Amino acid sequence: MASSLLVRQELEVVADPLGVVANDGVLPTDLLTEVLLRVPAKALCCFRLVCRSWRLLTSDPCFARAHSSRHPLFAGRCYVEDGEYHLHIFDMSGNIVKRMCGLGDHTTHLSTHADLVCAKRRTLEDGDDGLLRQDLLLNPATDAIHVLPDVSIRSSQVTTCYLGRVPSTGEYKVLRVVQYYGGRGAEVMFAYEVITLDASMQSWRVRVAPDPPATGVLPYKRGMLVIREVAYFFSHGVDSVVMLDLETEEWRPSIVQCPPMNRSAVALYRLKGRLVLQNHNTDDCSMDLWFLMDVDKGLWTKRYSMHCGPNWKNHLYPLVVLDDVRETSCRNRLATSTIAFGTNAIQ
Repeated sequence: MASSLLVRQELEVVADPLGVVANDGVLPTDLLTEVLLRVPAKALCCFRLVCRSWRLLTSDPCFARAHSSRHPLFAGRCYVEDGEYHLHIFDMSGNIVKRMCGLGDHTTHLSTHADLVCAKRRTLEDGDDGLLRQDLLLNPATDAIHVLPDVSIRSSQVTTCYLGRVPSTGEYKVLRVVQYYGGRGAEVMFAYEVITLDASMQSWRVRVAPDPPATGVLPYKRGMLVIREVAYFFSHGVDSVVMLDLETEEWRPSIVQCPPMNRSAVALYRLKGRLVLQNHNTDDCSMDLWFLMDVDKGLWTKRYSMHCGPNWKNHLYPLVVLDDVRETSCRNRLATSTIAFGTNAIQ
């Protein structure tokens, strides 16, 4: 169980404002909080029905952050039948905490932030190729499904969405990478739409960001990701990281040089709330995880190295670093449809 100063501070913040209503004179709030923090997410959902005070305590954002630091949740798609997929929220033991149905055929890419999931749905309706493609924002807690605005580029072929949030304003922003054909010779081009959501998630503002800097970027899975208000991309040479600021919706002028590594097997991930560069050496079946500690100084620290068996030679992906510094990883078949989920799920 987590025993860090961060978690202890979260407990104090949770216990103080709810002290009057949360214990009902039976248990001290700090003790009740500690007990409920040890309960798995699926059972905790049932405990919210016990009484009003328990519902208030377990619904508090500080409690949610403290609980998710001990019980990371993941979002993954599950095929049902006839092209229908469900979204499953499950814990580290594989227990399904929540299901969202009726999503049609949604693609493997999922992006999450806090308690929201960004996904894509394809249905057999009107479209140039008989398919209607929609980018969705899902709220598993309320079962709400919000359809994002249509792509502004008519000739778009592929879109991939990444969800972020600007701490200073509290706004959720979706970065939509649009692949299309344009220019001479119908070359493949990319546009970067920033979709801003209001607090009600009923109103949207769409802006196309300027072209990337001269270094170019690789806007593909495992070559980009969003952490809070910043989108990170590998440069074309995979020797540096380029950043798009979602708050200003402009590219940052500075870049971050990558550490020495084998550039043929690298990827970007988010672990412990930081940008992490994964360097996978297939020759000796090992994986190094480099954490970006200081963006301004371009300081990377290699925190973890792990060796794996021969069955893990290809497509090894980190999912989460647990409190006791163990690492959980999985292969490509599962990792492409599974992503860490929940408020502050990766600490």
